[in-house]
Parts: sequence; C-alpha cells; structure tokens
Amino acid sequence: MKTERRHELRTNDLGAFFLDINDWARKHSTHIAVAVAVVLIGLLMARYNSRSRSQSAETAILAMSDLAFTPAEAAVSFDVLDEVIRDVKDREVRMDALLRKAGQASRLITGTEAFDPQFIDRADEAYTELLNSYPDRTPVVGMALISLATVEENRFVVDGDISHREAARSYLTRLQDDSRFKGMPFQVDAAQRLQQLDEVFQVVTLAEPLEQPAPLEQPAPLGQPISVSPAGASSVRIKSFQATGAEQPNFEVTLIPSPAAEPSSSVPKEDAQPASPPKEDPQ
Repeated sequence: MKTERRHELRTNDLGAFFLDINDWARKHSTHIAVAVAVVLIGLLMARYNSRSRSQSAETAILAMSDLAFTPAEAAVSFDVLDEVIRDVKDREVRMDALLRKAGQASRLITGTEAFDPQFIDRADEAYTELLNSYPDRTPVVGMALISLATVEENRFVVDGDISHREAARSYLTRLQDDSRFKGMPFQVDAAQRLQQLDEVFQVVTLAEPLEQPAPLEQPAPLGQPISVSPAGASSVRIKSFQATGAEQPNFEVTLIPSPAAEPSSSVPKEDAQPASPPKEDPQ
C-alpha cells in the first residue's frame, strides 16, 4: 500500500513538472523560437565557413604550386604569396606561404651579383611574421631567429651600418638562451656565430688608388741609328746591333765632321792697281 502511494506521488510530481514546462514554453514561445533560429544559423555559418576555408586553402595551394622565382618572374610570384598570406585563414597554408616567401627571398639575395635590398626586405618581413604568428612552433621560431641574424648581416653588406651587428646579436642571444632549443642545431649555430660576430661585422676601408708612374721612354730598337750633336762635329751616329752569341747588344759609333766654310766673294784682290789721275792738256 505504501509502495503504490509513493508511486502515485511520484507520477503526480512528474506530471506537474511537465505541466509547468508546458506553461513556461507557451509563455516564452517567441524567445525559444528566436534562440533555436540563432543556433541553426550559427551552425550553418560555421559549416559554410569551414567549407569556404577548405576551398580557399585548396585554391591557394594550387596557386603556390605554379609559382616560378626566376629574376623575371619573382615580383609576380611574391605578390601571389603576399595575397595568400593576407587572405587565407588556414594557419598551415599561411605558414607554408610564409616559408616559401622567406626561402625564395633568401635564395635570391645571394643568387644575384649584388645584394638586392628588395629581396632582403621580403625575407625580413616573412621571417618576422613567422616569429610573431607561430611562437608555439619551436623549429619555426629557431629558423626565423637564425635567419633574421643573417638578414642583418646582408643589410650590413649593403649599407655598412654597424648597428646591424647589435640587431644580429639580439637574435642570436635570444636563440642561445632559450631552453627550448637546448642541444638543437639552431642553438649550436647561434653560439658559434656569436663568437665570430665582431669579425663578420668589420668595416673595410679601401685605400685610395696609387698614381700611375709616367711611362718610361722606349729604347731604340736594334739596328736603328741614334743621332746626337757633340761639339766639333755636326752629328754622331750610334748604331746598335746584336752580335752572334753575345748576351748584350754592341754599339757602333760614327763621327760625322762639319763641312768646311766656303770663301766669301766680297774679299778684294791683293794685286789690284790704283787708278791713275787724268792728264792735263798744255797750252
């Protein structure tokens, strides 16, 4: 009897609870409908965004697979990578684009005859973005730090500004002191480069070019006469020749005397007789 009674009481309580819920739902039916609609819209939007991200990521991957980084096509390819980095929300695809940009820019820096500042800037942008956007990826952070130190070395080669040494030192010191990189190649490389940093960042001053000496007079070739004019002679002819079996040339000197002076036609003759006076006529 007691068991049946307790069952009836429980049934009555459950029925009363459902009645209360029914009354509450009728009273707040508008709010309930709005909440359900919001949840459904949220689910649909999440599914759409997920599908849109997937399609965008696939499009970006296809676009990056066709890029070429020859000197003639590099600018267009970097623009495509920048667009992927800016618009794609997928973290993995975006990281892939940043790694491609950083790697290709670094290759083009050293692959040209002169360091191109635009490639240095692109590498700097990509490695800095990797460092800031993926701090949880230890290998990515290590690669970014060691590469940013290299970027500063390249900037020093271009402009000779010694302040790049301290910037490189800060990246290498950060890599050396971070316990996450203990025993990793990044940390070993950073320690070695810190020891050689002052040697790498040396300002080399080129000396001014020396003045070229005046060209020496070429000696006369063998067999060609050389004329001079000593006193008592109109000229001296010196002729050089190479004797058979001799190491030094021999010289033949010929003195050419001056010709005798001819007598002047204005000198008077010694036997010329004086003119006789005129005779007078006697008367």
